[in-house]
Amino acid sequence: MKSIKLIVCAIILSSVQLVYSQVVINKVDFPLLNGYVSDWNTAYPEEITMHATGENQTWDISNLQIEEQYSTEYFDANNDEYYTEANYYVNFNYILDQFIINSIDFYKVDDNGYTKEGRRIEEVTYPITQLTGGPNDNLKIIGGNSPFIGRGDLIQFPAELNKSWTQSFIIPTNFELTVEAFGLNGTPGLFMQTHNQTRTVVGSGKLTLPNKNGGVMTIDALLIRYNGTSIDSVFLGGQPAPPTLMSAFNLEQGASVSVEQYVFYSPGYGFSIAAYDLTEKYITYQSISGPTSSVESNALNQLSVYPNPVKSGSILNIIDSKVNLSNLVLVDQTGKVVLENQMMGNTNLSIPSTITAGAYLLNSYDSKGTIISTNKIIIE
Repeated sequence: MKSIKLIVCAIILSSVQLVYSQVVINKVDFPLLNGYVSDWNTAYPEEITMHATGENQTWDISNLQIEEQYSTEYFDANNDEYYTEANYYVNFNYILDQFIINSIDFYKVDDNGYTKEGRRIEEVTYPITQLTGGPNDNLKIIGGNSPFIGRGDLIQFPAELNKSWTQSFIIPTNFELTVEAFGLNGTPGLFMQTHNQTRTVVGSGKLTLPNKNGGVMTIDALLIRYNGTSIDSVFLGGQPAPPTLMSAFNLEQGASVSVEQYVFYSPGYGFSIAAYDLTEKYITYQSISGPTSSVESNALNQLSVYPNPVKSGSILNIIDSKVNLSNLVLVDQTGKVVLENQMMGNTNLSIPSTITAGAYLLNSYDSKGTIISTNKIIIE
């Protein structure tokens, strides 16, 4: 009898493993973020070793020592009169030499991918006597809309292993410069930063990271390698700015900076999940809601649901073959409950037509209120 129990236990233990499948992210898996607040955690380990690439990978960033935390809020931009294709915007601060440029950056998600359209700059004038010596010298950052020239997708659809794209885009900043010693009085200028990027999906698998609600969670993920170079160009009065003036601002015509990053994306989240910056030497990840506190429970207790994707206003079939299901809760990617239903065993779940299209998490509970399973549901 004892040997039979050991065999049964061995069979059960051998089944506790992550189930891999090809991870693909389409537009429908990339929900919009209007009104969402993302919480970021940053670690600065002494050494950063990039995880393995390829298919069926297992990545774990659940034990990082967090040193910085910050939040980003995403605002609705669908009614913007200038950036008519933008879905949302975020507040952002650029730094040009020691000068801070306050702006809001506009993003959009379309059939091609997820990209930044441009920015809206707040006008500001900085005295520059400490740089040029003239008591009335100043640098005026011109406010208004500044659309990017070209396109630089953060992710392209469908995103899957080995997909690669190379793009170039320009970020322009208009200014006016007054420097008495150079005979400049409100002379128009243009600072252009040309970005060249190559992004390649180099990994597919499972990412384990801390759960916003405590414990850890494991999600499907793609790993995208980003290699980028930015090149600075400064024009004054329609001509390249003179070297003597450039040096006063600690700028160099044609100066370039290269960056290498590895960025994780997961189906169902309309943003990156985590990133390794090999240039600045830091690791950052988002605090996101998850259904479980262990990899094993997520692997063992998946319900069978179909069809998936499911259309709003139709029926989702639920098959419970392992546990006594008591309650189902459907949540969006901000953790907001959009549907809750009491049920027993195999049943059907009616998806109201009022639920908008996107990716959701279907959390299931037993009669004791313990979460036993989660399924990612796409509603069309």
